[in-house]
Amino acid sequence: MNYKQILGFFAIILLGYMDIAQQSAVYTNDFAEYNKTIDLYNNHQYKAAQKLFKEVKGEAKTISLESDCTYYIANCAVRLNQSNALERSELNKIIGESYFNLEQYGTSSKYINEYIGFNSRLDELQAYFLLEKLKGLAESNQQRRLVAQRDLFEIKNEKIKLPYWDESKNHVFHLFVVQVENRKKFVEFLEKNDVGYLIHYPLPPHQQKAFSKFSNLSFPVTEKIHEQVVSIPISPVMENSEISTVISVLNVY
Repeated sequence: MNYKQILGFFAIILLGYMDIAQQSAVYTNDFAEYNKTIDLYNNHQYKAAQKLFKEVKGEAKTISLESDCTYYIANCAVRLNQSNALERSELNKIIGESYFNLEQYGTSSKYINEYIGFNSRLDELQAYFLLEKLKGLAESNQQRRLVAQRDLFEIKNEKIKLPYWDESKNHVFHLFVVQVENRKKFVEFLEKNDVGYLIHYPLPPHQQKAFSKFSNLSFPVTEKIHEQVVSIPISPVMENSEISTVISVLNVY
């Protein structure tokens, strides 16, 4: 099996995965005290923050909020050098899990950002494969554009809003994102017809827990888009017959 075949194999596997939009609570007044405590923590008032985190944890009605408080209580303990505040094994576990979440964009579940994180998952072996993939990047990007071009010219359905493209090489179509009014109905239709999809992304940034201090703000356009977006299959290894199938299914929706 040569290099292109290996890449094609993994790309096909990835296309086979379908992700159902995840639903999350909007953090509003229920988290007011928690947000105040976060402000104390960010202002390095760790002792006061730790006390309030314990109070918020005691009143928490969700496992998510309770676990967040546990994390910050442990963090405050470390910063205050309270060696007896927690069992060392418990502290190490909490901090270890937190660091893992932070390097995964600040998430513990897909597309739900609990912390302001970063992307730090690249090891030497992955770097080697990426260096090999770079050799075929231009060809791969052009193939994506050709798939997108077919989608844009052949999908003709007023219920489906297609992305804008000026046909320049500025766009590489890492994703092909359409918008529909009734996403639930649309994805059920895709599932029924064996067409994969993903949701990029189910929750707008200001409603993510990592940005809970902005949860009281309203961005109607952003919120509407996040309720309507669906990513349909696009890949440089898609066969013409597969592209045609996707187009045909979307046209009869």
